Amino acid sequence: KLSAAGNALWSFDFGGEGRDWPVELGTDAGGDLLLMGHTDSFWSGDGLHRGGEFLERFRSFDGQSLWARVWLWIDSGHMAVDASGGVFVAGQHCRPFDLYSISTFTVSRHSADDGDVIWSRRLEDLCPAANDVDVDVSGNGVVAGAFGLFDVGSGTLQSIGSGDGLVAVYGPSGTPLAPWRFGGEGYDTGLKI
Repeated sequence: KLSAAGNALWSFDFGGEGRDWPVELGTDAGGDLLLMGHTDSFWSGDGLHRGGEFLERFRSFDGQSLWARVWLWIDSGHMAVDASGGVFVAGQHCRPFDLYSISTFTVSRHSADDGDVIWSRRLEDLCPAANDVDVDVSGNGVVAGAFGLFDVGSGTLQSIGSGDGLVAVYGPSGTPLAPWRFGGEGYDTGLKI
């Protein structure tokens, strides 16, 4: 962390013997830092798999790690911090299945206190993508992405092309709210909220 004058206040490194890299850096209302990235060095929360996504919170004034969590289920993820310091995470996990690529669209909310998962939604489809997440003024997690056919939790959506864009909204307690579909006959996707 640098001061306004550009002087180093503190720094940290992370990782181990595997490949580890940051993906996103954010702050909460109190100034604490949240770092999300990928690790091949550490075990996921299930204790059975090495590697996955990680989320870590650091104190703003000295860089001390307050907590860290590693989980397996997303290949590419994005995060957004709500007003209470809770963290919405969205991404997708792809795995081969016959001739198709079955993927899981995932959204979760993590506790500000310890990083534990408060709730999680996992939805399978042939071509989902969770490309970005943000928090609206009501504290809802808003996810931009794409889908073919799946139930976002408040009803089934059907694309009219090879894949349509999607804006899915989840309340702070995980309640799915009305999703929006957009697109035409080609492949469409939401990239940014």
